[in-house]
Amino acid sequence: MKTRIMVVDDDLNMRELMVTLLESESYEVIPAESAAAAQAAFEGPQPDVVLLDLQLPDGHGLDLLPVIRKQWPETEVIVLTGNATFDAAVEAWSSGRSNTSN
Repeated sequence: MKTRIMVVDDDLNMRELMVTLLESESYEVIPAESAAAAQAAFEGPQPDVVLLDLQLPDGHGLDLLPVIRKQWPETEVIVLTGNATFDAAVEAWSSGRSNTSN
């Protein structure tokens, strides 16, 4: 069974690059361009990993993080951003930690 990775990124070029690279390494990839598209994927197969962009056109990745953690508690989530700040990193880390202890 292939490892399944969801890529949630609104930047078409970045999303396509990640999809191409991951598929070339034999991963099954679920692309999503927005928070809404990621949530629509909840009806499909559970990914092993979600690569989640922080800035999405219809919301913030940190708002989507607890939703993903609730829907797929076993799925690892990696938050990515091109606009990193220390506060955002701490908030992402705290959100991930608080949901894994439930």
